[in-house]
Amino acid sequence: IYEKCYPSDHTDIISNLNNIGDVLYRLDKYDEALTYHEQALAIQEKQNETALIDMARTLNHIGNVFNSQNKFDESLHFYHRALEIRETLDSLNYQVTSTILSNIADVLYKQRNYDQAFEYQQRALNIRTTIFPLSDVKIAQSLRSMGHIRYEQR
Repeated sequence: IYEKCYPSDHTDIISNLNNIGDVLYRLDKYDEALTYHEQALAIQEKQNETALIDMARTLNHIGNVFNSQNKFDESLHFYHRALEIRETLDSLNYQVTSTILSNIADVLYKQRNYDQAFEYQQRALNIRTTIFPLSDVKIAQSLRSMGHIRYEQR
């Protein structure tokens, strides 16, 4: 319906493509999820700079799919692209930036690159302690991840 009512690059179409991709991702249908996220990204890459924030979100979704498929190099590629956009924009939504940093740390941990994993998780924690109350679950997740990293380094 949206495709009949809106131009092909309308934000609602992009949002719906990503939403379908998210549902498929949660159903462990990674290849199908990737198809929808890649369609969204293809549209976003043709848009102007106003689409960058949403493009960073799409890149993070694609990174998540590759991470779940244990395709860690591909995952890191998309996470780093998302992080670069977020840091370039210096936007006020640091929560998304902290999530991307934590995702990168997760992949590095899986690759047994513990020093870098700890560094990225520390960066995520630094952001989270400035935007969330100390009792927030995101802070606890970062601390837990950092504990796992240190445990593996022993």
